[in-house]
Amino acid sequence: APQRIAATTDAPVVLRSPNGRIRTYGRGAANAAARGAALLAAVDEAATGQAVYFYGPGQFDVGEDSLVLAEGVSLIGVGRPLISAGDSGDAAVVVAQDDITLAGFDVQAERSGIGALTHPTTCDVRNLVVRDVRCLPNDEECNGAYWDNVRLVGEFHGCTFRSPEAAGGAGFGVYAVLHADSRVRLVDCDVFGDTDAIFAAGASGAIVDIDGGSYASTLDAI
Repeated sequence: APQRIAATTDAPVVLRSPNGRIRTYGRGAANAAARGAALLAAVDEAATGQAVYFYGPGQFDVGEDSLVLAEGVSLIGVGRPLISAGDSGDAAVVVAQDDITLAGFDVQAERSGIGALTHPTTCDVRNLVVRDVRCLPNDEECNGAYWDNVRLVGEFHGCTFRSPEAAGGAGFGVYAVLHADSRVRLVDCDVFGDTDAIFAAGASGAIVDIDGGSYASTLDAI
């Protein structure tokens, strides 16, 4: 389980390298916007093999920016921090690279919690691991997780993905247009989508496995 990197640091965000070296961000941050700016700075600087830890309880307001994760980067929440995001034109946490791990935080977004919304060519998101992440609505129309045109190979464990609840057109819990090589597994997840809980389209060779959990929708569960 993720743990605080250094008991002596009072910074809300820590970037850890594989060799154990750490860099802190946002020490003295007094509000959600300052904590969000620190988180954006750490994610922008994170490179393959590094992990960004951020600490709750508390809110990290990234405004109309997105947290764009590089290949091989982990984003780990400790103490259930909340990422709050406006409409950046993409997901609040953009996952469009291989070997990414997400764990232990909440997202409230106006467009989508995690994913990658606009890709003219197929993006590769392989070896994705998402554990105990909750994506919650922050607008009248939004999605929990959303990938458009993706080769997605990954697992989601104990996650929550929710759209708003309206009359059937407010969004999806999980939406993905999948390449034929995609292999997705959801384990004990809680998913609600006003339009669909899970909408998987694209190539017929893609596989989506569902192992336990709750999946509900105003229109169609899956």
